Amino acid sequence: MKYVFIIIFIVLWVYHPWFDFTKTLSGGDWPYLYRENIQEFSLFPQAPFLWLEPYYNLTAKLGAFLSLPWEITEKVFWFIPFIIISSIGSWLFVYSLLVHVKEISYRKIFAGLGSLIYVSNTYIL
Repeated sequence: MKYVFIIIFIVLWVYHPWFDFTKTLSGGDWPYLYRENIQEFSLFPQAPFLWLEPYYNLTAKLGAFLSLPWEITEKVFWFIPFIIISSIGSWLFVYSLLVHVKEISYRKIFAGLGSLIYVSNTYIL
């Protein structure tokens, strides 16, 4: 159990700028959305963008409806779920690959280490 806390601490340390709700993470390929821009979004996606547009538009409109600034909306609906899903998903993936390891505690440790490497590497960041 102590390894779980160590992994969570390292992941939170790596992603600590993501938890500053006064600053935006927008830049490069990730846009900053102004309220005027969000108002122009349609709730019905266009065919070429079905893979992203429904969630993108819905979360932007939900954040605007809740009167959340984009700095909070992008983190609550995009970045924090990303950390959670990628941590759990990579842990489950590595854990399932280690079926040949009979000692459950070693499996959990190696799965945690694999998840940590995946979630905190520079490619995913």
